[in-house]
Amino acid sequence: MPTPFPQDDLLQRLMAQAHIPSYRALSQRAAVSRSSINQLRRGQLATMRLETLQRLSQALGIELGDLVARWNAATASANPPAVGPSAGTGSRSVESEALGGTADGAAPQGHAVTVETLHQEYARLQQRLATQEQDLRRQVQQQALRVIEPWLLMWPNAAQAAQQKASLPASKLIPLARPWQELLQTWAVCPIGTLGDVVAYDPKIHQIYQATGALVQPGQAVQVRHLGYWHGEDLLHRAQVIPVAPPTD
Repeated sequence: MPTPFPQDDLLQRLMAQAHIPSYRALSQRAAVSRSSINQLRRGQLATMRLETLQRLSQALGIELGDLVARWNAATASANPPAVGPSAGTGSRSVESEALGGTADGAAPQGHAVTVETLHQEYARLQQRLATQEQDLRRQVQQQALRVIEPWLLMWPNAAQAAQQKASLPASKLIPLARPWQELLQTWAVCPIGTLGDVVAYDPKIHQIYQATGALVQPGQAVQVRHLGYWHGEDLLHRAQVIPVAPPTD
């Protein structure tokens, strides 16, 4: 039989509560390596990445701080301090070790990571993710602005001209929409259907135009009233259609 690790009992109890039948299943559910599972079984939280501990705590259905506290307590009970001349000194040693320190205040070597340390690391990770999200949003906005720059420059003039000259043909404004079309293309936004086309009704990509209130069966002829859109492989909006009356003899 394989040699058990110090924290196997604690981990197996939590796995049973979370209905996880094996270490392999825990590895798959938490999306972590088996070596990370073995580190947890040995009680080596100090050598583990915060992200790995978060995934394991989520898979086990407990808070990260609770997981660390349980492992610290189990480690402290499995490795009690030597009995010194003073009971008070021994008590302080246990408390200090459980919090990640030693009786004389020195940093531990290879001891369990503390809850406070994890909270600090978690806060730093959140801040870093927030900064990355802001940078990514700014990059997307800058790319979009570069694509629609012609519209930004020309639309105010076109709008003013249309207000001052009501007879200005609307067709003159159509080219100004081209930057928006190019932007949608860069975002993989593709139309569903063509205005006025008669197609077979498919409820997966078509929606009956509300004003009609008609009941349409799949495969029945309908006409595209408003375009729908795909965003990559995701359906962004169904095309709105109206039923087409069958030809009369």
